[in-house]
Amino acid sequence: FLFVTMQIRSAPLNLQVKWKGKLIEIHVDENTTVKNVFEEVEKQTNVPFSKQKYSPSVLRVNDQDKQLFTIKFFAQNKNDTVKLLMIGTPTPDPSTIIDSPISKNVSKNPSSPNSKKEPVEETLEYSELCLNVKNSIDTINKLVVQLSQDIDKNSNCVNANKLKKMKLCWTEKLTQTQLKLDAIHFPEDLPQHERQVLRKLRKETVLLAEKLIVKVES
Repeated sequence: FLFVTMQIRSAPLNLQVKWKGKLIEIHVDENTTVKNVFEEVEKQTNVPFSKQKYSPSVLRVNDQDKQLFTIKFFAQNKNDTVKLLMIGTPTPDPSTIIDSPISKNVSKNPSSPNSKKEPVEETLEYSELCLNVKNSIDTINKLVVQLSQDIDKNSNCVNANKLKKMKLCWTEKLTQTQLKLDAIHFPEDLPQHERQVLRKLRKETVLLAEKLIVKVES
């Protein structure tokens, strides 16, 4: 007979959940449940339970009553700090939508001959610092678009095992793009208007990657 001894962790640990540049720290003990984590993350990000996706995929909505230390990933983890990436879109704040400059511009008649057209971003001249960061974001965006095309092309694969492997590969690559986007550094001396443009470009790519991950895992 072969006896295998598995060391189950019971000591407290710190759980770090990363989401769009925000780091959420949660103290975990033997009584902490999956629901506790989802609730704390929702409280700090405004992302509802149903829209929270984690990488690695160790926390699931259907396991709300599970204690974290009964999950193999946490029970056998030897580190004092465990890091997860959360992907999800927060519920929009109605007051923000009403008061935003975008909603005010929409209320105007865009077809009016007297209305002034907003300058197109591509026609503006950017600093070299801005262009360097923009090129990094564009490179990642192209990768996400390529993954999107690959997903559309192969998502109806009849071979279940092959499709499962492709889904794992897609999820891993999309998660990596999220991490790369999050790691992009904006120089401190970058002008405010350029910073806003770059944030917008990065956010668009992040949202596209999030939608694809949800599509793959659905």
